[in-house]
Amino acid sequence: MNTLVLRSVRSGDPKSNARKPRTKAEALGQVFTNVELANQMVKGLGISENEVHQRLLDPCVGPATFPQAIERLVSRDCKVEIDAIDLDAEMVQLTRNWSTFSRIPLRINNADYLEYSVEEQYDFAILNPPYVRQEWITKKHHYKSLFKERYGVSVPGTANLYVYFIVKVIADLKLGGKMACIVYDSWQTTRFGQWLKSYLNENCSWVKVETIPDLPFDGRLIDATIIYVKKGFSSGNLFEDNKNSLLHGVNGLSVLENLFVTRRGLRLKQSNFFMTNLVNAESECSSPFVKKVALIPGFVVPDNHPEAVLLVTSTEVNNRTMETLERRLKQALVSPKDNISILTWRKERPDTWAVH
Repeated sequence: MNTLVLRSVRSGDPKSNARKPRTKAEALGQVFTNVELANQMVKGLGISENEVHQRLLDPCVGPATFPQAIERLVSRDCKVEIDAIDLDAEMVQLTRNWSTFSRIPLRINNADYLEYSVEEQYDFAILNPPYVRQEWITKKHHYKSLFKERYGVSVPGTANLYVYFIVKVIADLKLGGKMACIVYDSWQTTRFGQWLKSYLNENCSWVKVETIPDLPFDGRLIDATIIYVKKGFSSGNLFEDNKNSLLHGVNGLSVLENLFVTRRGLRLKQSNFFMTNLVNAESECSSPFVKKVALIPGFVVPDNHPEAVLLVTSTEVNNRTMETLERRLKQALVSPKDNISILTWRKERPDTWAVH
C-alpha cells in the first residue's frame, strides 16, 4: 500500500516547491524521445505503404523527432502527410527548419493543441505528450470545461496533462485510426488512470501496452509505457489480466488489488498528519495500514506491524476518527509555519479535507 490520496474538489491544489517547474522545459513538460524509441513507435503504428492518402497528427512535435523517424522508416512510395503542432515557438522553428529539406509533406502550427480545432480527422497519431503534474497545469479548469463542452467527458481533477492529450487525440482520429503514445506509467496505478482505462475501453476496439525499461527519457528516473490503440467500438474489457505474463495463472500469486484496498500517492507533503500507531487504534479509531509495501520483507505483513492510518471515507461517518483529526488540526494551528500544507488543504477543502 502507498500513501493515501485525498480527492481534489476545489481550485487550489497544494503545490510542493520541491516539484515546482523551474525552467521553460519543465513548465511545458518537455521530456524528449530518443531515436530508438521513436523508431519503435513508428514501426508499431503500422503506417501503410499502399494507401493513396494518409494523414498523421503529431500534436506536440518538439524537435521533429517522430517526423524524422517516419522519413527514415517509410519508403518514398508511402503517401503520408503530417500535421505537426507545438506550443513552444522554438520547437516549431526547429521542425520548420527540418521540414525544409524533408521529402515528407508537413504542416506546422504554433498552437495549444488542447484548444486547437482540427480541420478533419486523422488516420494516425503519434506523440510524446507533455508531462506536467496536475497541480501545475495553469489552465486546468479551462481545459476541463472545454473537454466537457466539446467531447462530453469530465477529466478527473487529479489527471496529469498527458491524459488530456490522449483524450483529444482519440477524438481527432478517424474510426479505425491508430495512435502510438509514450507516457509516464503513473496511469496504470492511479485513480485518474482507472478513468483513462475506462475512456479507452469505451472508445477503442484494440489496445496494446508496452512497458519500456531502462529509464527511456534521457536517464530520468521515469518508468514509461507505450500505448497503442485503434479507435473503434468497444469489444469488452481491453485491460483484462495479461495472459502473456510469465506469472499469469501461477498458484499462490494474486493481484495486489484483490488482496488489499490500495491508495497511491497523497498529493500532500504532510502525509504523516494522517498516520498513527496501531496501538492507538481503539482510542483514535484508526485502521491497519502499510505505507510502503516495498519496505516489508518478503511482502509479508507481520502480526506486529505498527502502522495505522486515520482513514475517513465519508464525513457523515467515522465520527471518532474525525474527532482525532480535528484535535490534530488544533495542534497544527499552534505552529502554522510548520503545518502550511495541511492547513492549506483544510482551508481550500473545508468539507472534504479528511476524506480519502
